[in-house]
Amino acid sequence: MQISTMKQTSIRRLIIGSFAVVLATMLAMGIIAYLRIGEIKQQARLVETDTTANLHSAAELAIAWGQRYSLLQSHILLEGQDSLRSVEERLQAGQATIQRLSKLQEAGHQDVTDGATLPS
Repeated sequence: MQISTMKQTSIRRLIIGSFAVVLATMLAMGIIAYLRIGEIKQQARLVETDTTANLHSAAELAIAWGQRYSLLQSHILLEGQDSLRSVEERLQAGQATIQRLSKLQEAGHQDVTDGATLPS
């Protein structure tokens, strides 16, 4: 009788011990996953804020190039001196804007939302 009780007790302890190890492992995995998710969220916020500013700058630069291309077409098609002079002034202002935006893009400047666009 004593031998069967010892076998049952040792099997019981073995099962309970194994279950405790599995629970402890799952708890450790949960804690590690929670901490990693926090780091991932922080990195995602950093990427979002960094990318949004650069995306805005790239969009402004693309618009400036499109406006410059349009002004160059106007310059080619116009015949009057006054009209040509006006378009040339706008081309020079547009070139200055493109240079400014290019420098901001290269520097990764965050504050490019000052509202400066090409003159229309």
